[in-house]
Amino acid sequence: MIRAAVRDDAPWVSSLILDAIDDIALYLTGTESPEHALRAVEDWFLRPGNRLSYENIRVAVDNGRVTGMALMYPGEHGSTLDAPLLAHLREMSPQALEAFPAEACEDEFYLDSLAVSAEARGKGIGTELIRDFEAEAAQRQYRKASLLVSQDKPKAEALYRSLGYQKDGERMLLDHQVYYHMVKLLPLKNETTGNPQEKE
Repeated sequence: MIRAAVRDDAPWVSSLILDAIDDIALYLTGTESPEHALRAVEDWFLRPGNRLSYENIRVAVDNGRVTGMALMYPGEHGSTLDAPLLAHLREMSPQALEAFPAEACEDEFYLDSLAVSAEARGKGIGTELIRDFEAEAAQRQYRKASLLVSQDKPKAEALYRSLGYQKDGERMLLDHQVYYHMVKLLPLKNETTGNPQEKE
């Protein structure tokens, strides 16, 4: 089953977020170790109105246990969702970044991160979460679903290609690695009536 995340999911989802974004979590939270980053991610997860909030997350659940998560939001909301994180970083250091690198275009529904727990891998949960993400994008009337994949993860890139995503550019994020920006055009619900619309 896939559902919206709730605050009670914090311990499981926070760990999955850390698995997905790895060292980027240190930049986002201003921490210096995975242990501190995990606590900070959990704190941000519990708060509304930021990138890491439970509000932006869908989870896969099996027998009451969270086995996977997908963090998603409209590209146009990226800077707004990052603002609380950036304000926190500036409180700790006046030399902190003014903005994080843009990951998505404003007309896209963006899959920020995806993770499946180690014991649940190989069961198709990641693909189910991607399909759910695409359904959410279409429900919100977005024509484009997008994501980033690191150049050094060819298996992940191959999976996204098999699901219909195509590279259309590159991004360099805070870990200074190059990521492929991949996009998939989605059919919207009202296209069956012959009147397709695109989110503007």
